[in-house]
Amino acid sequence: MRNKNFPRVMMFLMIFFLVTYPSPSVSGKVEDTAHLTLQKTIISKKSLDTYVVQKGDWIFNIIRQKFGASEKEIVKILEQVKQLNPEIRDIHRISPGQELILPNRETLAAAEAESKTRLKKSQGNDKDAEEASALPYVVKEGETLSDIIHSELSAVDEDIYRMLRTVKRLNPNVKNINKIYPGQKLLLPYVGSQDRGERGDQLSGKGTSFIAVKRTEPTKVVKKKILREEEPVVEKEPAQLKEEKKTIIPPEKKIAVIRYILSRINGSVISEGKYFIPLFPTGQITVDCSSVPVIELDDGMTVLLDFSGSIPSGIKQVIETTWKNYVIMNIGYDKDVPFMVEEIINKSKDYSCKSVRNFVTVGHTPSIRLYVDWIVSETESKGEKPYSFGIKNVKNSSSLLPGNIREYSDKKGFEVVELLRGSEVVAMSETFDDAVIPVLAYETNAVLAESLLTILGYEPEKAADVEIYNMKEHGFSLLLKVDLFLTFDNKRVILHSKQIPQHFIDALKERGMNYVFLPPEQKKESVVETVLSAIEAPFVADTFRFSFSQSEGKIGGDIVLAAIRTVNKNKAVYFVTQDIDPGINGLLQKKWGVDLIRY
Repeated sequence: MRNKNFPRVMMFLMIFFLVTYPSPSVSGKVEDTAHLTLQKTIISKKSLDTYVVQKGDWIFNIIRQKFGASEKEIVKILEQVKQLNPEIRDIHRISPGQELILPNRETLAAAEAESKTRLKKSQGNDKDAEEASALPYVVKEGETLSDIIHSELSAVDEDIYRMLRTVKRLNPNVKNINKIYPGQKLLLPYVGSQDRGERGDQLSGKGTSFIAVKRTEPTKVVKKKILREEEPVVEKEPAQLKEEKKTIIPPEKKIAVIRYILSRINGSVISEGKYFIPLFPTGQITVDCSSVPVIELDDGMTVLLDFSGSIPSGIKQVIETTWKNYVIMNIGYDKDVPFMVEEIINKSKDYSCKSVRNFVTVGHTPSIRLYVDWIVSETESKGEKPYSFGIKNVKNSSSLLPGNIREYSDKKGFEVVELLRGSEVVAMSETFDDAVIPVLAYETNAVLAESLLTILGYEPEKAADVEIYNMKEHGFSLLLKVDLFLTFDNKRVILHSKQIPQHFIDALKERGMNYVFLPPEQKKESVVETVLSAIEAPFVADTFRFSFSQSEGKIGGDIVLAAIRTVNKNKAVYFVTQDIDPGINGLLQKKWGVDLIRY
């Protein structure tokens, strides 16, 4: 019968083989990038303890009791406990009976000493060697830093960012390395002993050249292709960027954008320091987070962003086989940030990111349509409504959503993250002050009519006596007390809530007065239209759209408003039945010169 432990034994042998006897292809890859370090026997059975969680335990108390650690030491030890137990989604939520793997005192002391030694040695050696081998260079007329890195260092596009960081480090006296001028002296990193003047004659084919990458091991010359259509890496203000030319975005900016978006779903990005992945029982993998950022998602998934494809396939297989919640993603630096985010989020179990490139409707008072490129949403609702937010890629400032729109969308539970050409998160644009909507009084239809006329600037007379017949002309006198009597432009209008005989109406008409009947059962919308007709104000009842964020003939959204529209004193007035958000009302007033009146 086959031994049940056979698969575990095979896995152990495979890991042991990879850690202790890496193949030439694997070792070469590690040497090229130095992103990953395999360390044998860092973690052994003797240096680990198993602890079974008891009722009432919590992680800080366990560490404090076991190690007698101070608060500062607890934080350091906690990081090692997290690394030793990557399958635990939240180390702060543990339950009785759960097993934890803990380091012992000797392991902690050794790890601390090794870390200090390695850091000191690395900093000293790297800095001294780098500065000693640096070469002076004088900037020429019309050159950008991109030109210099391409021509003098023979760097391909994927190496520009690494070279740029090195140039910054070698020139600490230059405040802004992206703003250089003719005659300025710079130090450039040494990239090999081959004479630069001879490189053009030694190309083995069109579009290729040799570049040497500096390492702690003996230098190797790696054959790479150089793109002839170079692009500057000089950082500019967003308004100065040309839309027709794709701009190189520094990795730091991309990581900052990814970090901001993932924070919306409680994800985090580690882009500094070291990250340890245990490979039991023989060792661990150390990840340089500045080269391979590590993303920890809220559902326990951990994603390693391998931008340069530096992690060997064998190592990737070991990590992903050992830890089911670890994923290594090969993403090139040339990929736009939103597409990176889409791939990362779709590794999560709890959230999904979909490309929609369409309008979504937010709110009801009023209803607002927003154009978004991506929607991130919960796969299963943890509350009454699944959490979701949108990502919108904008090209210029005119494409940005008005601040009032973003605030309204936030209040309605749909945040919109705006990215300026995928390179940076855009802060909320100008926000206009809130404006309260005036509300017409309404007790009866006559009161509504009076309030409407007053707010439009008319002065109706209430409970007026109107003469229908007089003694001189008819031999008798008849007065009618009406609800409202209005005089404007040599015209007279009676608005009354009671019906009168037709011959009375005809008599009033003969005397130049227009009688308007407002029955008590008449709906408010109809009353508004009747009053506007009585004062001969043109109006239309319809659904109106106020478009915003227009760019290149496309709109970023619109405010959808059902209203009765009229013009009063050369200004548009919209009568609405809804209680419109004050922020949206403020935007309508300032941007479109619209007055809203609620009835």
